[in-house]
Amino acid sequence: MALVKGPLHSEQARGQLGKQLIYQQRQTRSIVKRYAVPGNEPTAPQTAVRAETKLLTRLWPTLHQQAQATWHALAAERDSTRIAVFMQENWKRHIQTLQPTLVWPPDKWTERRPAGDIDAAWQTIACNPDATTIIAGYAPGRLYISHDYGATWAETQPAGTGTKFWYATATDSTGQKLFAAVYNGRAYLSTNGGASWTETQPKDANNHQWLTIACNADATYLAAGYNNGRLYTSSDSGAHWAEVRPAGDTNQIWKHTAYNAAGSILLAATYAKRLWKSTDNGANWTELRPHGDADLLWGAIALSATGHKMIAGHDNGRLFLSANYGATWTETQPLGDANQAYFCAACSADGERIIVGSDNGPLFLSNDFGLHWTTPTPTAVTQPKWDSVACDATGTILLAGYDPGRLYTSP
Repeated sequence: MALVKGPLHSEQARGQLGKQLIYQQRQTRSIVKRYAVPGNEPTAPQTAVRAETKLLTRLWPTLHQQAQATWHALAAERDSTRIAVFMQENWKRHIQTLQPTLVWPPDKWTERRPAGDIDAAWQTIACNPDATTIIAGYAPGRLYISHDYGATWAETQPAGTGTKFWYATATDSTGQKLFAAVYNGRAYLSTNGGASWTETQPKDANNHQWLTIACNADATYLAAGYNNGRLYTSSDSGAHWAEVRPAGDTNQIWKHTAYNAAGSILLAATYAKRLWKSTDNGANWTELRPHGDADLLWGAIALSATGHKMIAGHDNGRLFLSANYGATWTETQPLGDANQAYFCAACSADGERIIVGSDNGPLFLSNDFGLHWTTPTPTAVTQPKWDSVACDATGTILLAGYDPGRLYTSP
């Protein structure tokens, strides 16, 4: 076992542990333990560790069987593959590693009922990197926010009390900056976790059929597009917008947009046309051709935190992967050599874990960037229309909603 020098709350100790997550056991539940210097504000490393600790306590509600009450504390690496155990011995702290059992694909799904016990068309769902904050909306219907992994929900009303067609949502890494857009309506932003909202106007002060809105990790960069219309980007968190033209001076069905964490890569997909990439928030564009020189119904896109791994699927077609920023693509076949209506996609920060939703088909999960696929069954409904999916940064907390139906999270 390796000796850990310095108190557990020190930056020195955190550096030795690789910013591992720290928690303690009480009975059979894992609870967060705060290692902060009394009277001092938490340091940046401490804040980062605590945020990820919340994720860990969700992944391992009970400790590995090898755990013993004599151990002082536990920690886990960012990739959620190892646990480090601290032992208190003669006033020294030691580390011992264990190998926990992480179930993949997840064998447990929980139905969430933001709107009560009703079937709804869950068109959009988004979460921040640790999935503490989730925003979900249905159409026609309402918009809901959870700040506790989906355990409890509250309706939020950016557009007033009326029923709206909520089609697009996004959140920054903190879960405080939220974005939501209405089909046949307006776009809105919140800087306080949904407590209050402000209308933002990518185009003008009129209603539009907004289909997509996206932001990077700190929500400095935004993109929004609407049906049979134009695409817009912002470089100041929505204070100002500019029209961008990947497809030239033409109206398009802007189905999906996605940023990498830094905002240095933006993907924009049209339904019935092409797929584009920008590295300067829309000033210049490069057309990507996963399936050759063809107009396609691009229904699903996602990219890793760095942006080097990309996922793109089209409706009534195929699913493609790129591991070099879109320079080359490889077809992956979740259902074998057959077309499928790919409707939505999300992936972990490293791009390895992927969740894809299909129309009149299953959810698809991969743990190895598309080499192998599984098809979990959160619902007993056969061939649901999965309209929205999301996942946390590790790809172990999954969210999915179908139309008309229910909303699920796992674990």
